[in-house]
Amino acid sequence: MLFQKVTRNIFEISGTSGSKRSETVLMDDFIPITVHLESPSGVTLLSWIVSDCDNTGYVTTENSGEGIVSLYCLPQTIPQYEALLSALREEGFPIVSWGMQ
Repeated sequence: MLFQKVTRNIFEISGTSGSKRSETVLMDDFIPITVHLESPSGVTLLSWIVSDCDNTGYVTTENSGEGIVSLYCLPQTIPQYEALLSALREEGFPIVSWGMQ
């Protein structure tokens, strides 16, 4: 159930309707959002979810033992990723907190 609802939210948030946008972005364009998970077990799933969001973000592990990751996204997508994190937490995903660096 969680996976189905999260997948539906991803497509609504990313605005994907089957068409792909193309634009040139640089690594310096990405802004980090630090996400603290209850346990490291959610890192891989969060990374998969973010990578499915129309290639507008990616996750790197900062401290695997404490479940701290950085979610890098484009500035214009910050509200969508904050909404995604909020929806995931409401559905029981083990997110403790997140914030901008």
